[in-house]
Amino acid sequence: MDIYSESESDRKYAKVNLQDKTRKEYAQRIEDYMNSQQAFLQEDLTVGQLANFLDIPQHHISMAINTEFGKNFYQYVNQHRVAFAMQLLREPGTSEENIMNVAFRSGFKSKSTFNKAFKSINNMTPTQFRKQLAIN
Repeated sequence: MDIYSESESDRKYAKVNLQDKTRKEYAQRIEDYMNSQQAFLQEDLTVGQLANFLDIPQHHISMAINTEFGKNFYQYVNQHRVAFAMQLLREPGTSEENIMNVAFRSGFKSKSTFNKAFKSINNMTPTQFRKQLAIN
């Protein structure tokens, strides 16, 4: 691969006039909002809703997430959800809690999506993660 070749994000957003500095600022605003407001807990969160909350054009939200985080919107949101689920699974009071309840509390609305996202990030299922916590 040529070191001067364009990345997929560069090609995808070639016609969008958004300066790097602005895109990075948007990415920081998105990350700050996701962490402070825990918007990822809304199981039906959309790019449009996030754009409205932050008063940023929807296509700029997508561009900032794709370019700055290297993920699409749903991968980005699920990353936050999985991190939250991992935090819940680590809490002593949740050791007996049903895994699906943890998934729902983390913003997921289906078992398959939760398991797939969790495994793609951690290389293990939520149940395996919980068992590993019990061993350590």
